[in-house]
Formats: sequence, structure tokens, C-alpha cells
Amino acid sequence: MKKSWIMLGCILLLVSCGKDRSEEERTVTIIEQSIEQTQNEFAWELFEEVSESEDGNIFISPYSVFIALAMTVNGAEAETKEEMMQVLGVDNFSLEQLNEDNERLMVSLEKATEKITLQSANAIWLNDLYTLEKDFQHRVKTYYAANVEEVDITDATTADLINMWVKEQTNKRIEEIVEAPLDEQLVMMLTNAIYFDGDWQYEFAEERTVDAPFYGKEETEVAMMSVEEDLSYKEEASFEMVQLPYGEGEMSMYILLPKEGTTLQEVQDELSYESFSSVRTKMKPKKGTVELPKFSLTEEYELNDALIRLGMEKAFDDEHANFSNLTTSDDPLWIDFVQHKTFLDVNEQGTEAAAVTNVGIKTMSAKEDDSFYMQMNRPFQFFIIEEETEAILFMGEIHSLTK
Repeated sequence: MKKSWIMLGCILLLVSCGKDRSEEERTVTIIEQSIEQTQNEFAWELFEEVSESEDGNIFISPYSVFIALAMTVNGAEAETKEEMMQVLGVDNFSLEQLNEDNERLMVSLEKATEKITLQSANAIWLNDLYTLEKDFQHRVKTYYAANVEEVDITDATTADLINMWVKEQTNKRIEEIVEAPLDEQLVMMLTNAIYFDGDWQYEFAEERTVDAPFYGKEETEVAMMSVEEDLSYKEEASFEMVQLPYGEGEMSMYILLPKEGTTLQEVQDELSYESFSSVRTKMKPKKGTVELPKFSLTEEYELNDALIRLGMEKAFDDEHANFSNLTTSDDPLWIDFVQHKTFLDVNEQGTEAAAVTNVGIKTMSAKEDDSFYMQMNRPFQFFIIEEETEAILFMGEIHSLTK
């Protein structure tokens, strides 16, 4: 699955979901569990699933994947729909509730301030030989503000059109999601793109950046940034975590660093979304120094296998998938690919991140102290979270770096 196509029918700028939920969890109502919490639990499970099959750096936008699949589920029916709703963790939501809550969340996440830009967009690229079901078209336009484009799949310029949209929505950070020629059996692609650009609230002074070792799979030299501030911080038995806010604190990066002698995998094996959230609530301002490597990542993943292992099997099965609510055609439809491509740049001024998710639908015919010190000189995990909604927009882990 390493570095393969990442088209989910949803392009995203900016997971072990397959575990059976208990009957008690299944009775949770929409009022008791927000869409933000639901998305974050999906984010955690998806990341776990991707992490188990990758052996290097990882960076995904689970929010983008969720939105792309949420659009797609509006065209599913019967067991296909049930499986997709279960994997997304919204099997207790009505479709209307899911769409309305996603619309509310997307609107609340849009930000354009002097120090933070956060935007996302959705599009559907429809083979002009097909017609969307009216209900499906109404939902994706109304709740997801999706732009529906009828295209000639056999025309080589169609790939250019899609890539141009991706490039524009990601501020040129992701320039390509598809290649010409497109598969003539593609019926549509549902694309979500998300883009984030945020300045640190407390910038890392460039004059304090020095060359330092990073102890990953092998020792390498990196440009290590440094900042000394009052920052929200919490120390646990096996790890410590710090919050690095962007702008005026509307968004943050949380960095989880294992203690010396403890591996990142050991921490992750013991950490759940619930325990992570619990640690976040216990974080308190503390004077400290944080040293963080400058780094950039560009990653690609094919998410088919991860989603299938999570329980979304029928959607990928050309014999049993039921997407009868997508188009007016009687042709059998199934998800051919879910592709995900991401970009990340972390430097002294802040962080820039983008992701694209593309879903392709196909047919056939410790002890308290007065201060702390954290140096990210070994594998670590990080999260980019919108503070008001607590939505996890990006997640990653770093295992190896070079200058």
C-alpha cells in the first residue's frame, strides 16, 4: 500500500475501525455523541490501520477521508450503506443528521485570519454518459457545497481539469491526483480537498535553529528549531505531550513524545482516542523549552485495504456493492479506489498542510518540576486540531528525517 494511488473520489487537502462496537456504544444517540467526536474516533482507528501497514513517516487527513466517504455514502443502499456507516461510526445517525452535522462542521472550520487559513472544498467529476440521482445531487450540493462537473472520461484534458482544481484548492501544494488517460469504466470521482496555513503563536526564532542529531531508524542530522515559552504540557508515565498553538490559539499542533527507553509503538499500543482526550484535558501551562525539527513531507496512500479491514467490504466488491442511489443507471457500481495524497511543511514561522482524498466509483459494463524540556530527536507523533470543535484535521508520526 506504500505510496500508491490515493483517489477516494474525494480530494482532501489537509484507524482500526474494524473493531466491533459494544451494544452499549451502538445505543449512543446523535445528541450524546457529536460529529466531531465521531470523526475523531474514526481518525484514530484509520490512523492505527494505516500505521500497521506502513514502516516510515505517516501523514494523513482523516477529516478529508471522512468527508469524502460521507458524500459517497449518500449514494449507497442496503448492506453497502450499513457497512460504510458503521466504519465511519455513524450507524446511529440518520443520513440527514450526518449531512446536517457535516455541513455545520465544515462551515465552523472555515477560517481566514491574519495568521490562519483553513479551507476545504468538494467536487464530483461525473462521466457524462451518466446522470446523478436527483436526491443524491441535492444532498451533495446542499450539505457539502460540492461542485458537480460532467466530464468526458475519455478526453485526456479531463485529468488536467481535475488536477487544476486540486492545485487551486491546495494553494499549489498538491499539483496532481490523477493521470491521463482515465479509466473509461470510471463513472465518477468524489473529491475533497483541504488546505491549512498557520503561523505559530510563539514562533521559533531562526537564529536558534541549529544542526542536531535525530535518532530514528538511523542517526541523521536535522535542522532543530527551538522555542521557550509558557505552553500547555502534560507528563505521563511513558510519554509527555505539549501543545503548540497557531494564531491566537484557534488551532494547535499537539506533539506526543515517548520517554527515553520507550518506543512510539509501545505508547500507541496503550493509547486510545479516549485516553488521548483525557490527557489533553489535564494539560496545564508550564514554562518549558521545545525543540522541533524542521521538516517537509509529501505522502501518498491507497486506502482500499485499510478501509476493507475496518469493515467496509461490500463497497469495494464489484458483485455485492450497492450504490443504486448514485446514478439513474442500472449498471453495477462499486468503489474502485480511495486515494489520499498529503503535503506538510513545518518551519520556524508555522505549518502548511494540504490533503486530497479521491474516491473513484467504477462500473463494468512523571515527577512535577518547575520547568520541562522536550527535544524531538527520536520518533514522535503529532496532531493538528481545531480547538473550538476539537476536530483532528491532520495526524502524523515521524520515524526518520534528513536535513
